[in-house]
Amino acid sequence: MSRATVVAVSCETYEQNEVETAVNRGIELLGIAEKLKGRTFLVKPNCLSPKSPSSCVTTHPEIVRAVVRVLKNAHRHLMIGDQPGGGHGERAIEVSGMRRVAEEEGVTITTFEREGYKRVKLSSLLRDGYFAKTYLSADMVVSLPKLKTHSQTMFTGAVKNVFGAVPLKTRRLAHSLAQLLPRAIVDIYAFRPPDLNIMDAVWGMEGDGPSQGTPRHLGLILLSEDAVALDAVASHLIGIDPMDVQTTRIAHERGIGIGDLGEIDVVGEEIESYRRKFRPPKNFFMKNPKVFSWLLYSLSSVRPRLDKRNCHRCEDCVHICSMDAITMNPYPVIDYRKCIECFSCSEVCERDAIKPKRVLHIPILSKLVRV
Repeated sequence: MSRATVVAVSCETYEQNEVETAVNRGIELLGIAEKLKGRTFLVKPNCLSPKSPSSCVTTHPEIVRAVVRVLKNAHRHLMIGDQPGGGHGERAIEVSGMRRVAEEEGVTITTFEREGYKRVKLSSLLRDGYFAKTYLSADMVVSLPKLKTHSQTMFTGAVKNVFGAVPLKTRRLAHSLAQLLPRAIVDIYAFRPPDLNIMDAVWGMEGDGPSQGTPRHLGLILLSEDAVALDAVASHLIGIDPMDVQTTRIAHERGIGIGDLGEIDVVGEEIESYRRKFRPPKNFFMKNPKVFSWLLYSLSSVRPRLDKRNCHRCEDCVHICSMDAITMNPYPVIDYRKCIECFSCSEVCERDAIKPKRVLHIPILSKLVRV
């Protein structure tokens, strides 16, 4: 396999002119302008849930606007599309600012659910599944992931962004596979990889991502035709060894993309000056030689916990749970015997009523250690 190229362009803010200049420079450095001419495009942002741009849960709408403006000069047809989780499609498009951008730029925006899905053979692991018709019919898919940590996969970026192209039923099946989830994500990605990936790394998310972490400034936009290489560079930037990210490692080992930093050319900015150590999710311990960290990990677990003060009893968590571990009585009740700690309930909760919380299994440790 030939070497991969990742472009890193400085972009300190979401000010419209700065973002547009950065995206245009990135396209130029990547050298793909000719490939964009006369194509039909699907622009696929990360529109996980109904969160405002300032929360850093979703791709910032100004990134979407800048990409749309670049593609409008070359396209025959262009559409923005995604399928947020938990039945929040239309509301997520509204709250995230995506609809406003689409209307102002005169392009169509849709949910994959509205346009329908095509039955496909995904993999031996996922068996027959469904893929968004809009995604499959486009000449070029331009994926706009958001750089974030992730409570179940450690890191989420370009490879994981394709997960939004399959319906909730397939996502539930993938989550139910627990430790095999990264393999399922790569299976979905491999079925139809995006043609171009432009990552919003102006502000990312650390801690309990992908929805309840803390915004963290990085000041970059990253571009590549290889989503695996893009994820490798992005995870390196936030202090994670790319091969510790299972989706990157699995895709690299399968030859679907390049995850080895030694085989990736980074052009544009000198990325080492942008490196930051992002705080990991509570249920992930980065490589740490300290015995205490290992002991704490061994004697504890992270579970989704309900804060009734924020709960509006919408039942989104009940519907998203792949293991049917949540019932209403009258608030959500989590059966931890069934729970596989995938945190999908936390991801879709618009009110942040379900949050990851570390639980120590030996009571005396709870008094000795503040977590």
